[in-house]
Amino acid sequence: MATARLAEGARRTRIRAPAGVTEADLAPHLDELLPLAVERPVIDFTLRRGVRFHDGQPFTAADVLFTYQAIMDPANVSPRTSDFEPIAAVEVVEPYRVRVVYKRLFSPAITAWTMGILPEHLLNRQALAQEAAAKRLT
Repeated sequence: MATARLAEGARRTRIRAPAGVTEADLAPHLDELLPLAVERPVIDFTLRRGVRFHDGQPFTAADVLFTYQAIMDPANVSPRTSDFEPIAAVEVVEPYRVRVVYKRLFSPAITAWTMGILPEHLLNRQALAQEAAAKRLT
């Protein structure tokens, strides 16, 4: 499916995890820093400014929220759902800041976010409907 290929090509991982590294060695890739709150299950991600998708559109907190919502949408049958089940909420705090609130402590929380981020502007329902109409798929 063209959309799947587009999503695969457009995604970039937020946290870089080179082969052979442990969770303690993870470094921010699209984030500026990874502060962890030990006393409460909250992670605040501050995203790097100036990162763009393949079409030149900026990578923002809205894309992170969209990706989380796409994973958790039962209609999408994502194999990553179990990685994000411990999350109570994902909030866009600012255009380049995302807060992830967990229901409980979850040890692989950081590694769960080493996935690609989907471009919301290309894969939201309206954009997909426009693409289908343009290709006369509806």
